Amino acid sequence: MIRADHDRAVLRELGRRAKKISAGSRARICYRVARDIEEKLGLEHVLGVYVGAEVDGYDEGDGNYYHEWNEDAHGVIVDTTADQFGDADPVRVLALDDPGYGDYWPGGRPRAR
Repeated sequence: MIRADHDRAVLRELGRRAKKISAGSRARICYRVARDIEEKLGLEHVLGVYVGAEVDGYDEGDGNYYHEWNEDAHGVIVDTTADQFGDADPVRVLALDDPGYGDYWPGGRPRAR
């Protein structure tokens, strides 16, 4: 499971590095960051849809955003590029009981509750 302070700092740094490398291009940044975290920390890379935002120019015309994030073995969501959707914290860590958890749809389908 994600340890709040240490792991959050590591995740934030990995996200910062990837964003710096990708400066000027937001295209597929979530993919690059999620893959980097999977390789370095072993958190599963997940491709899906994020339905919890309204950001001009990044939806698929229906208010849904193709997005990539990581999950730990317990299903905890780790999204180190959440700030592209207007989230103040560049790193979102969401447990299964978090109200925002259902906004992340792996494979583009709602999670079974």
